[in-house]
Amino acid sequence: MKFNKTGVFLITCTLLAQAACVGSKFGSQKKESVNLLPKGTGAVQDAIAGARVQSYPPTLDARVRRGRSFAGATTLISLGVNAVDTLISKSKKKYTANWTCARNDGYFYDQASLDGPFDPVGMQFSGFEVNRCIKIDKHDVTAVHAEFEVKTDDSSAAQIINDGVFKLKVKDIRVRYAKAKVPLEKQQLNLDFEITFTTSYLTKEGQFYTDVTLGKFLFSLRHAPLDSAADTAGYNSYYRKLKDSVLTGKCVIVPRSYGYHRVIVDSAKHTAKMAAFWNRGTYSIDVKVTESSKDDFTGVLLTSAGIIVDNGSKMYSGSGSSSKSSGSAGKKKD
Repeated sequence: MKFNKTGVFLITCTLLAQAACVGSKFGSQKKESVNLLPKGTGAVQDAIAGARVQSYPPTLDARVRRGRSFAGATTLISLGVNAVDTLISKSKKKYTANWTCARNDGYFYDQASLDGPFDPVGMQFSGFEVNRCIKIDKHDVTAVHAEFEVKTDDSSAAQIINDGVFKLKVKDIRVRYAKAKVPLEKQQLNLDFEITFTTSYLTKEGQFYTDVTLGKFLFSLRHAPLDSAADTAGYNSYYRKLKDSVLTGKCVIVPRSYGYHRVIVDSAKHTAKMAAFWNRGTYSIDVKVTESSKDDFTGVLLTSAGIIVDNGSKMYSGSGSSSKSSGSAGKKKD
């Protein structure tokens, strides 16, 4: 009898331990594919064309205004945000996960320029989308879909021309499945997007810069619902409210590399000469996503101009005030 009681006790403990390890069907998806797709439309070009240019002294030559030096751009970069990974206890690591995606050597402009490395004319980059797909019953299912686009309201378009920087906002975002483990009793997820733009380019003076960080953006989701079937209205409402949310951070427009191109002198005689120009500007986007299904998770510490976003649900300013954030780290409208 004593042996039987002991056996029953051990079996019960084993079953309880196994039950504790069972997660939600919305988490711990292993087979995945992630892709990043840049977008190029005429929306940004139209916004730039219609934006009012800031007034300058009439003695300042227009070509000098448009051909900004990169020394000024490095100052703008310092106005961006920093992301610092914080420590996660071992007991919570199974409820967190990271995944990344990148796109390299895209063209920022649709045409070369004769006016300088920061000439915004022909800016074709309008945003990008990120998709994380998984296999469920041999079918491809989109687990995370996020679209971000360049802000093109009047003030943002003027900022692209006058300051040489752009900002991003949310166009659409949906989360259905997590890579991190999700407890059975919880069908929500926290996500941190960290987006970095880099470039390599050659200056007119012959200096070559490699993998220069142009800017960084951060965007956070807190208590994002995963089960659309359980509460369709609440699920749709949550993600609909995130539309047009402005990401934390800013980015310098991509500097064009200095080079040469052939100019036809006499088409009849098939003669040409080499002339200097600035190319279409190549860039790369790197996206890192940190997931957590635990409320007390602190995955990324976001700092920008005295603002600290920590622990997902609170935003602390330099004055010590705090406010709740149901969705992004900071939500603004155009």
